[in-house]
Amino acid sequence: MSPHTFSYFAGVTAVQCLLTLPALGQGLQLPIYEDFEATSGLFIEGGANSAWEWGVPDLLILSSAGSGERAWVTGLESNLPSSSDSYLQSAPLDFVGLTEDPTVQFLLAIDLNPTGNAFLEMSLDGQPFQRVGAAGDPGSLNWYSDAADQSWNGIATGINPWLLTRNTLVGAAGTTAVLRWRVNAGNSSLDEGIGVDRVQVFGTLVDVAVSGITLPDSGAAPLASPTQFEIKNLGSELVSILDVEVRVTGPVDTTLFQSFSVDLPPLEVVNLEIDMPIDLTLEGTYSVEILVNAEGDQVPENDAMTAELLHQQTVTEFPYAEDFESGSGQYFVAGQLPSWELGVPQANFIDTAASGASAWVTNLSGLANFGELSYVQSPPFDLSSFSEDPFLELRIRYSMQLFQGASYVEYSIDGGIFNRLGLEDDPGSTNWYNAGPAGDNSWSGSSPVFDGWIAARHLINGGAGHVVTLRFVFESDGLFTGIATQEGIGIDDIRIYEAPFGNGQPSLPGVALLEIGDSLNVLGFPPSDGLPGPYFASAGQAEGLSLRVEGPPLSPVAIFLGSLAVTALSLPAIGQVDILTPVLLGSGFTIGGISPFFFTTASGQFELSLTIPINLVGIPLAFQGLVPSLEGGLSLTNAVQVTFTP
Repeated sequence: MSPHTFSYFAGVTAVQCLLTLPALGQGLQLPIYEDFEATSGLFIEGGANSAWEWGVPDLLILSSAGSGERAWVTGLESNLPSSSDSYLQSAPLDFVGLTEDPTVQFLLAIDLNPTGNAFLEMSLDGQPFQRVGAAGDPGSLNWYSDAADQSWNGIATGINPWLLTRNTLVGAAGTTAVLRWRVNAGNSSLDEGIGVDRVQVFGTLVDVAVSGITLPDSGAAPLASPTQFEIKNLGSELVSILDVEVRVTGPVDTTLFQSFSVDLPPLEVVNLEIDMPIDLTLEGTYSVEILVNAEGDQVPENDAMTAELLHQQTVTEFPYAEDFESGSGQYFVAGQLPSWELGVPQANFIDTAASGASAWVTNLSGLANFGELSYVQSPPFDLSSFSEDPFLELRIRYSMQLFQGASYVEYSIDGGIFNRLGLEDDPGSTNWYNAGPAGDNSWSGSSPVFDGWIAARHLINGGAGHVVTLRFVFESDGLFTGIATQEGIGIDDIRIYEAPFGNGQPSLPGVALLEIGDSLNVLGFPPSDGLPGPYFASAGQAEGLSLRVEGPPLSPVAIFLGSLAVTALSLPAIGQVDILTPVLLGSGFTIGGISPFFFTTASGQFELSLTIPINLVGIPLAFQGLVPSLEGGLSLTNAVQVTFTP
């Protein structure tokens, strides 16, 4: 087909050439495709107060091109002038050899107030421009958002503001046409206007796109399946065969191929599933790319989509303990505006880990983010070996504005939705939340200054016999003004263990703790882990005992001894006495001639070496301490039972 020359097209310049669309009978596909990456596409701008520019958009909503880097927009870095009534115009398009009307398709981004509008016009053989199509036209796609005005306006929403739009150029067959995108700003100067990108004109179009991916669960089996994906037919023709390739890169690379027989009409979707498994024999992050091809596909840029999968090995050995000294422990960060970091805390309040050097903290050296809603997620825990719900225990330290910052634990059972774990001060829990219904059951405000990291524990309700995943969530008010420090929270020393393993008074590190030698509870945890007692130790008769107490600085300490009798007496707000008929251990120092006391140092510790004057070989002897509490009352330490050896 030979090109035609026209001199009567208003606005067409000498540098615009005639774009020629071959007749359908010649079988040529997609003769007009312009993505504006290399050039402006021989498009021109005009009209009153035109602000149209070709290049890289850099605005709040029109912040990028629809494809690639460049597009035509009504101002690359500035808003659309309020008096603008302008257009973007194509070169002449030769449809003389066509017997059926072609279709136009393009990407469109919009930021226009209701008094403004945008629409597509077409001139045929030099006649006046007429508006193209109407909202709801058969076979159209996203054609006009305002059916009353037959135009586009409003504000683009979502991460990608660009819409794929399509309609038939009715009456264009057998003519030479010019297209132009018209925009009227209305009475506002606050709008960014519109953007146009990836313009296509075709008779028939074959175009399939990957529109979604569903990957295996993060705790899936080493040879994981299925990998599911969604394919959308963006073309004008029925698609019957799809060839799919899956490329997996990561700790183990995998490439899979599969062909599918489908019945996929235009603008419909089909959900497919690869029969072959992804190799996840090694834990780590995998990049999974889905590539689809239909014979004659004319738009290759939407034929692929990539998603990431963090594969975590399911934890099956218990009791479980993770102190993050050797790495992330397979925990990962996600959510909105996350500030979580793993490492050495160096902020003003959260300035150490609970143990060792490393912990998970919302910003290791400063403040958490405003408007944050993020979490650290654990690997899956297979609790099928538990007949009763186990305990979750962790060490926490937090500094937030009360009710403007909050942290809590969520859990998912067998891959279900995540729900908040527990309520404030649930029976059997320890330090579980400090803000009740008004604070939506969370940790808020600040943890006690002198307590350091505190131990919190709660049953994993309904977890026995199931696979459980945990999330440690932090959220902050987006309107928070920064009047007070909002460091957020740190988590460390996460443990899961059988319950009940002991119903004695828990140790309270930094608050009320008793340690004798290498005392451990029945699961092998020391008092510094803040778990329920009783604790047990052994000592040689001739060696004597070495006792250490933690409590408030420069405070009196009373130590009792007797026979171990767990839950011998419960004292509300003080703790649980685990010694039967306790006897006070004297120091030889009295206050007012009444009671003997020891005293903690300025660091909140007291150490004592005892010589055993009588033969107690084989006879267990239990010890328990009493210290002042930070609230002005008293607190009991954990009990430690010592067995003496020759």
